[in-house]
Amino acid sequence: MLKERDSLAPGVMVRVGSTALRQVAGTERVVEGVTERLVALASEPVLAELRETENRIASFGPDAYEQGKG
Repeated sequence: MLKERDSLAPGVMVRVGSTALRQVAGTERVVEGVTERLVALASEPVLAELRETENRIASFGPDAYEQGKG
């Protein structure tokens, strides 16, 4: 069922096919919204904690763990 864009309420999620996806994703409104959301998420304290945790465990290895246990 095809609906006109104006007939949808703001914020309603719709499924779009691959042909329309580039057109929708490239619209200024969508790009601005995504950019704003990414900036907001980047400043979330929980994400800073996640990055720190990921950095701390990046060099984790089972052998080093066993050696550290003593």
